[in-house]
Amino acid sequence: MNLWGTLIHGGCKIMNRIKSLVLLLIVATLFSATACAAGAIEVDGYKSPGEWDENWAFGQENATTYDPNGPFGDRLVMRQGGLHTAVTDNWFDVYPNDTAGPTFDQSMATLGDYSGSDIMRIYARYDPVNDVMYGMCEVYGIPGDVDGDGDVTGVAPADQAGNPGPAAGTPGHPYGLGPTEFWSIYLEKNDKYATISIVNNDWSVSSNTALDGQYDEVSARFTFDEYRPPGDTELPKSVYEVSINNFSTYFNMTPGDTFAAQIMAGSSADVVGEDIVSVFITPPNPAIDIEKYTNGIDADEPTGPFIHVGENVTWTYEITNIGDVPLDNVVVMDNVTGLVADIDPADVLFPGETWIFNVTGVAEEGQYANMGNVTALYEGFPVFDEDPSHYFGAAPSIDIEKYTNGIDADEPTGPFIPVGETVTWTYNVTNTGNVDLTNVTVTDNVTGAIFDIGDLAAGESTEVEDTGTALEGQYANIGNVTGEFEGIIVTDEDPSHYFGAAPSIDIEKYTNGEDADTPTGPFIPVGDEVTWTYNVTNTGNVDLTNVTVTDNVTGAIFDIGDLAAGESTEVEDTGTALEGQYANMGNVTGEFEGIIVTDEDPSHYFGAAPSIDIEKYTNGEDADTPTGPFIPVGDEVTWTYNVTNTGNVDLTNVTVTDNVTGAIFDIGDLAAGESTEVEDTGTALEGQYANIGNVTGEFEGIIVTDEDPSHYFGAAPSIDIEKYTNGIDADEPTGPFIPVGDEVTWTYNVTNTGNVDLTNVTVTDNVTGATFNIGDLAAGESTEVEDTGTALEGQYANIGNVTGEFEGIIVTDEDPSHYFGAAPSIDIEKYTNGIDADEPTGPFIPVGETVTWTYNVTNTGTVPLSNVVVTDNVTGQVFNIGNLGVGESTEVEDTGIAVGGQYANMGNVTGEFEGIIVTDEDPSHYFGAAPSIDIEKHTNGVDADSPPGPSINVGDPVTWTYIVTNTGTVPLSNVVVTDNVTGKVFNIGNLGVGESTVVEDTGVAIEGQYVNMGNVTGEYNGIIVTDQDPSHYVGIPEKDVPSATPLLLVTGVGMLVMLFVRREIEK
Repeated sequence: MNLWGTLIHGGCKIMNRIKSLVLLLIVATLFSATACAAGAIEVDGYKSPGEWDENWAFGQENATTYDPNGPFGDRLVMRQGGLHTAVTDNWFDVYPNDTAGPTFDQSMATLGDYSGSDIMRIYARYDPVNDVMYGMCEVYGIPGDVDGDGDVTGVAPADQAGNPGPAAGTPGHPYGLGPTEFWSIYLEKNDKYATISIVNNDWSVSSNTALDGQYDEVSARFTFDEYRPPGDTELPKSVYEVSINNFSTYFNMTPGDTFAAQIMAGSSADVVGEDIVSVFITPPNPAIDIEKYTNGIDADEPTGPFIHVGENVTWTYEITNIGDVPLDNVVVMDNVTGLVADIDPADVLFPGETWIFNVTGVAEEGQYANMGNVTALYEGFPVFDEDPSHYFGAAPSIDIEKYTNGIDADEPTGPFIPVGETVTWTYNVTNTGNVDLTNVTVTDNVTGAIFDIGDLAAGESTEVEDTGTALEGQYANIGNVTGEFEGIIVTDEDPSHYFGAAPSIDIEKYTNGEDADTPTGPFIPVGDEVTWTYNVTNTGNVDLTNVTVTDNVTGAIFDIGDLAAGESTEVEDTGTALEGQYANMGNVTGEFEGIIVTDEDPSHYFGAAPSIDIEKYTNGEDADTPTGPFIPVGDEVTWTYNVTNTGNVDLTNVTVTDNVTGAIFDIGDLAAGESTEVEDTGTALEGQYANIGNVTGEFEGIIVTDEDPSHYFGAAPSIDIEKYTNGIDADEPTGPFIPVGDEVTWTYNVTNTGNVDLTNVTVTDNVTGATFNIGDLAAGESTEVEDTGTALEGQYANIGNVTGEFEGIIVTDEDPSHYFGAAPSIDIEKYTNGIDADEPTGPFIPVGETVTWTYNVTNTGTVPLSNVVVTDNVTGQVFNIGNLGVGESTEVEDTGIAVGGQYANMGNVTGEFEGIIVTDEDPSHYFGAAPSIDIEKHTNGVDADSPPGPSINVGDPVTWTYIVTNTGTVPLSNVVVTDNVTGKVFNIGNLGVGESTVVEDTGVAIEGQYVNMGNVTGEYNGIIVTDQDPSHYVGIPEKDVPSATPLLLVTGVGMLVMLFVRREIEK
């Protein structure tokens, strides 16, 4: 919809005043599924609640003229394709902006004479179903109400032409579209255009050119709520609404094709300028996609995946918004299974977003197909898609029939075949399923035969054969077949039987009830009774006669006689166990119709003679008799117990014990001839020592045992030293106080406290290094040596050491001694802002910032101090600390304000110990830093801080010179020059104190007053300093020198116009 006003007076198209209020019709907003949705907008001149979205856009550029193609300056222009000459070059590359100001009042019109009323907001909605473009504009005035009575039918007085206010004595406000004037809608596409006009607040066709269309379907309405005077901050407004039917008749509304609308208000007679609003839009493109998968496969065509009948089928529905607008009311359906997912209609599927849903079922036999469907709405406009999917319900199966010598002998006994004759097995295989099989293989569970048949089509049969030799008795084997379909294995089996006749016999011989076919057999103690049992069985399938049992060692013979098939009998013989391994053989013979059958079975036993031995060692010596090894009292003693199985049978429950230590070692099993070793430890005691190792073992309830004694002797040498300082046994500090520098006497008293004489007795001191060789020292004997030195400051300690020897055993002792040397002292360390700045310059501190001096005081002497006082030679500050323990530190602080330049002051401290005064001092420094920078900007060599600056012809080059100086007291880094208009950036880097540098930029002069600002920043220790300087010039356009003839003509025409206007006013 467009809103504008042009006053036509006296039938002449002379614009007395332009008050332009324009609505920009823009863009394909939301799709609507039905006419009802778009019908919510009624072109009645009212902004009803909920009728318009609160989305709006505006833009403006001012120009002195813009209407090269017609006489009317007030119009709505809609363009697409090859566009006609626009207001500015490349208008389609410039997004709408508000170059006239940041507020609604300023952005849509220039305030002042001839400025017109202001646009507050513009809205647009395109209904693609009914092909209607709707627009709405809110304005801050009442266009057309020239007399202020709220009616657009009144006529403004003649003296209101070009006057922003009413005539003297006449109420009202001369704003808006008069009853006899008209504006136009200008439709243009690819250089074809048409013009439609509005007169008396409604539309009519004034021309119909090359661009076809039903222009009478354009309608507009205007309403007035309340006039808003200029300067009023409230929001009462007027409303224009417009609709254009068959909109795509004029323009291509396909998504991706840019559409532009531009509002022009004013004319070449408007001396202030024109308001231009441009908006560029692309219609939305709602679309949706569904991809349906069966068990993860996109099976759009049959057969799809093969799925075993009865297995689970999973259908996956991937729903993707492939358009550029959000969708709602998403519904996913399946033409077979029904609703896929219960989705909230309010849930939104955003562009590029994908939703995934799964539905499961059970595979049916044969070819299966179903279709996934999805629908969704974009602002009521439906989009949809569908995707089929398939699977094949496979029911593979197979059958095998097995024949023995041509007979399907599923049950025994089957055919009778003489043992040793050939047997022929035939395997008939049939594919009884609905799919072809691969890897078809026939096997036999007894013969182990394998036949690789390979592929077998559905319903196809094949046959394979195998042969063997008939075995005795009832025989059965099973034919098995397997086949494969896409990883699914199917199988079947079929048994077959025959019976082979053959006589046979078996003997099983037992020794003491054990079937000891292999040695060693049962272990039997030597001399115990042995019983041999002979168990005879007719293992054939016929009865036997003349059955006889014999033994190859004992010579026993047992005549059993007849023995029926499967019958067993038993005979026995006895003897006495011999030592070691024993073996004999039981034999049996029988007869069936002249056929002799025989069997034999060996049996064994072992004659057992268990025994055990223990050998005990003390520290590796087999000390069966005293004295054994000499071991220092307190040293570790190691007893080793070596155990050997000296019998001919393995032993169990082998245990070692000691009669003194009480140690018990459970060795467990020990094979015949095997040895093992265990250890125990103790601490050597003084004098002669003896203990006995015992061992026991067991073989089938028989206990065997052994024992072995061992000895050692323990000697206990020892020594003692007592050390004295100036006669005092000062084992603990502080010991005696001795003035620093006085003589110190150390006395070392040595005693042999052991039970043996010592040799090589030596006394040493760990600090003085003194060594005294005493030599021999009898048990209980004492001796004494001395050493001297000079007292040192503070706590002193040294240790007297003594060593002695007995038969290679070294004994030792030590004794400490202490004294304390007193020496008071004190230290002060002064810091400025945390830095120990003993030398200048110290830290750099910005002038005027706080300076903190820290005084750290430490008692560096060996005694506590009192009356500790800190002073400063410049600030005059005094701190009474008082007492300070040895090694103790304390800290006090003072503050000040940093002054410019180098600064120094001295911290002093004094303390006292028993009348002795100690003192110290420490200087500290800082430097008061004042960083600053300056920039001077020149335009063509002129320091034009204020307008207008130098005059430069439009199009001539402009040179901007930036002079940067470090005006501070410290060097600067990261110096950067920028320009707020050209956007130029110069990285200067470092700039010394007082140093200057110059950079330049160039441009081309443009028309009118021009200003830009040079800015500079620099950095010192994180402190940012900055400066700026403006510069100006005036761009002067080139002017043609007019001839006299046009000037006279203009003067004449002007006089005629003035006479005409005066006469009209008098009327």
